[in-house]
This record gives sequence, C-alpha cells and structure tokens, in this order.
Amino acid sequence: MNNKTVLLAEDNIDDEYFTCQGLNASNVHLTIHVAHDGAEALDMLFKEDGPQLKPDLILLDINMPKLNGLEVLERLRREVITRFTPVVMLTSSTQSEDIARAYQAGANSYLSKPINTSHMLTLVGEMARYWLRDNRPPSKL
Repeated sequence: MNNKTVLLAEDNIDDEYFTCQGLNASNVHLTIHVAHDGAEALDMLFKEDGPQLKPDLILLDINMPKLNGLEVLERLRREVITRFTPVVMLTSSTQSEDIARAYQAGANSYLSKPINTSHMLTLVGEMARYWLRDNRPPSKL
C-alpha cells in the first residue's frame, strides 16, 4: 500500500495532538505534516526555493493566525496543483455562515471537532480511511 501524505493546518496544540492520534489510528500508512497557521500551510505547499509538499489530503482549521482556513482554501482552489486535492475543514466552528463559506470556497467536507476525545479520535480515523483509502480522486496533475 502506498504511503499517503496529509497536511494538517491547526494552531491548537491539543487539537493537533488528538487529530494526529486519530490519523495514526486509521490504519492508513501516512505521513503527517503540520502547519501552525495558514501562512505556514501555504508556504509548505507553494514554496519557490525548495520541494513543495503534495499532500493527498489537507485538513484545515478555520480559526488560525495570519491566514484563516477559509483564506487558505480559497488560494488552494485557485492553484492548479491543489485544485483537486481533497480539503476537509476540521474545525470547532458550527456556525452556518462558516459552513456555507467553506463549501462555496471549494471544501470537500466540513467536520466539527467533537469535544469528547474518543469521538474526536473515531471521527478523524473514519475520515482518514474514507479520504485516503476509499475515495477515488482524479489523477494527479
């Protein structure tokens, strides 16, 4: 089985920890790269002075410093190399405006982070299995 790559953009250290735990428990062979704000995430994807990260899945929190997840998502959808990369909004926001804006900007899925740790681990694991093992994305450009 091929190793998959995930970019997690998350500024909360606890949410980062539990998301990584859920990803690792998914039984999908993967490598996780973490950006702690939106600008760092974009730098990892589009840097001009070195190898660019080409993830199989991008997880974005909405409320991050420098650039929020919606701003990052809008940039991802403008660029050819990330236009079809699956993007899941994984955030604590349950506001209908955020959900609508995320889908309008091109999110593939919107998941609200559960408060309960075991639910968080289960949700992230199931999400990872779906997007990284079961989903059939278009061929890489």
